[in-house]
Amino acid sequence: MRCYILTIPPTNTRFYHHVPTSPTPLSLRPIFTYPTRIRFGSLRTEASINGGHVLSEEASQLSFYELLGIPLSGSLMEIKQAYKKLARKYHPDVSPPGRVEEYTKRFILVQEAYKTLSDPRLKAMYDRDIHLAFNAC
Repeated sequence: MRCYILTIPPTNTRFYHHVPTSPTPLSLRPIFTYPTRIRFGSLRTEASINGGHVLSEEASQLSFYELLGIPLSGSLMEIKQAYKKLARKYHPDVSPPGRVEEYTKRFILVQEAYKTLSDPRLKAMYDRDIHLAFNAC
């Protein structure tokens, strides 16, 4: 008795990589391999109101450190903890019905502060610019 192997190619082949090979006498079917790593482009999103400029007098006067409530020498762990706490507090989904816009603006500021202070390169630039701003007066 003879067995024949029937292979049905998948309908969605975008996750398969076809390795072109010359057919060997033993196998006449194409070889598909699964990629070891699938790369996606950057999926970062940023929230913004008015083109990224929030027009709150009180919030614009605060530094990112003051906004998060941490000292200038705050560690990455302190920055993360402060961000999580404030993100839970000011997230638009949990804001009181009458203060949705205010909480959304504050949440965006907290996100921007975390994004800046959690990246060592951006934090160094921000710290340098804060130092220059206070010395300019």
